[in-house]
Amino acid sequence: MLERLGSWSARRRRLVIVVWTILAGGLIALASLGVGGGTVFDRLETSLPRVPGSNSQRLDDLLKVHNPQAAQVGLLLRGVSPTDARLEAPLTQATEAIADMPHVDRVLSVYSTGDPTSPLVKPLISTAGSGMAVAVQFTPGLDVDLSKSATLAVAARLDDLAREVRSVVPESTALVGGGPLIGTEIAAQVEADLKQGELVALPLSLLIMVIVFCGFLAATVPMIGAGAAICVALGMVFGMSYLLKLDSSVVNIVSILGLGLSIDYGLLMVSRFREELRQAGEGGAVLGRAEVDAAVARCSATAGRTIVFSGLTIAIAVSSLLIFNVDFIRALGVASVAVTIIAILVSITLVPALLASFGMRLRRPSALSRVPGLGRALTAFGDVAPNTGFFSRLAVRIQRLPGLIAVLVLILLAFLGTPALNLQPQNSTLNLLPRDSNARQFVAILNAEYPAITTPDLYFGVPENDTELEALIEARPEIESATEPVSEGGYHLFAVTLVDSANSPLASRELVLELRALDPDLLVSGASAQQLDFVEAVKGSTPLAVGVVLLATFVVLFLMTGSVVIPLKALVMNLASLAATFGLLTWIFQAGHLEGWLGFTSNGGVETIVIVLTFAMGFGLSMDYEVFLLSRILEAREQGASDAEAVQQGLQRSGRIITSAAVIVVVVFLGFSTGELLVVKQIGIGLAAAVIIDATLVRCLLVPATMSMLGRANWWSPRVLKKVYARFGLRD
Repeated sequence: MLERLGSWSARRRRLVIVVWTILAGGLIALASLGVGGGTVFDRLETSLPRVPGSNSQRLDDLLKVHNPQAAQVGLLLRGVSPTDARLEAPLTQATEAIADMPHVDRVLSVYSTGDPTSPLVKPLISTAGSGMAVAVQFTPGLDVDLSKSATLAVAARLDDLAREVRSVVPESTALVGGGPLIGTEIAAQVEADLKQGELVALPLSLLIMVIVFCGFLAATVPMIGAGAAICVALGMVFGMSYLLKLDSSVVNIVSILGLGLSIDYGLLMVSRFREELRQAGEGGAVLGRAEVDAAVARCSATAGRTIVFSGLTIAIAVSSLLIFNVDFIRALGVASVAVTIIAILVSITLVPALLASFGMRLRRPSALSRVPGLGRALTAFGDVAPNTGFFSRLAVRIQRLPGLIAVLVLILLAFLGTPALNLQPQNSTLNLLPRDSNARQFVAILNAEYPAITTPDLYFGVPENDTELEALIEARPEIESATEPVSEGGYHLFAVTLVDSANSPLASRELVLELRALDPDLLVSGASAQQLDFVEAVKGSTPLAVGVVLLATFVVLFLMTGSVVIPLKALVMNLASLAATFGLLTWIFQAGHLEGWLGFTSNGGVETIVIVLTFAMGFGLSMDYEVFLLSRILEAREQGASDAEAVQQGLQRSGRIITSAAVIVVVVFLGFSTGELLVVKQIGIGLAAAVIIDATLVRCLLVPATMSMLGRANWWSPRVLKKVYARFGLRD
């Protein structure tokens, strides 16, 4: 099937290229320009993840019934006196104008009552007395699009007011912020980080591929494929935003995965095509169109099969995200599976069409080879792996002491993974932004100087007949103040502010756990409670998700190899590699090492979503390289090589591609990690570490060592499964 598809793509190359060009161009234009609802970045959401049916979600539902949530934004003025008569006119005019704007419910300022010394406006005056706030509340129950448009319009008017105040009091400073604007700022940071990541990753990736292929023309093929995949993927995300709630990180995650896979697969296809050209045109013979198309077809049958197997294992790994009972994780799973399929389709249709279009030009020496000094360096690297070389010699050396090599590598992986024993999952929204961001500064000032108008730390729902529990909660020393309880749905609902809550998030979580343990009917919500429920939901779904990934991957590798030993061994090695990756993530981001080098401030843990995505995507990428290597070892065995020779030849033929692909993928991941958003930085660093560990310690050392130790036993399978493989095995 793949050979026929490759042959058709070669013969219909112009049609394939035009279709992909129209598709990619149309979808990226749609995602970038939008249609009514804004661009893809405008449609992203940022909020604490909600777990359906959880303790906090049940209370949130009751709170919405009693008092529908209304978005709020505000202006914080510092270095001004609330009694400064010069400010009355601009503040009064601005607040009256804002009150008349669509979807604004009310506006509060020190002049709302006409008397800036009134006790009613005291909460709007900073505790230091040298600042004041303007608070704007929107109509409850607005949908996402109306809320965003209203928020942006009001924020723009508050910015104008801030400039008016500075013209009157030059020494004053101002910040506009609030809940709705946090998501807007994070979305803007996502867009900036995406551009920054592409600006770093794409040129370096192209440079590496120019070196790998000894020329520019061959290097452009994977880049064109990657560009098409990313454009289609962003258009796909834009369409998904109308069906699913998408977190702000989804664009960067889809871009990272799509770019990495597309370059990986394009690299494999180009390398195999040049190998087919060299074999078909031995002695320097010029090949005709039919022979070039035949080379494309053979390339699709071999490298294409590897790509489909690889993509299938990655799709299985990321589809495990669908098991988690958290909407935005499921949405990430759908997007990740979709971009994996797009990368496969690009590689087995568009890339063959490009190969057929370039044809013999891909075999000719590059113009770069005529540059003094550079040409020799490029030629030394080699555009097609020779029959013997560095990797085959490495395999021979490993085969002399395979047991020792395997033990040493496993010890090193265990050492790297040790910090993961203290891994602390956490979930953040505001803390994802840099500390100097407007949103973080606004909230910090609000909490420190306007405690009476800050959002309550926790909300409680106590069964109406349990007055003792209600009194016990309000008497806790951690609670500074509590609102009057109201009845709703059989519960007394009230909110509390904690003592020094901004500096004690851990104490807040411990309080939630302790109070929930007193009565299973007690409902608690708020940031700490929602984070706890999210982490518990992830922990509860993780065993099933991991089990599904392991079982499905085992089945795919069995259908590829006919062995039960190789899949089991691959799963164990991948888990060891991921353990080392989590150890490095813990050491870097939780313990705070390399903060200065990597440009972040530790939050004392690793984002829960990063842990989930690193497992799913890291496991998939590890299997990606496993399939690359196994396909070549299988091919060598089918050509009559012994088990030891098959390992040598397989590593020699795939080692260069695995190493080159790994270098490029690491560049992509690190390129995206240069941005400011903490969750993307953690994902980028984590996946880069996973690929480095896997491509060096595991694929180049541990796999050859264990396969050499086991020899023929690698291919063992029970008799009943041999019959299954004979019937359902996925072979050429």
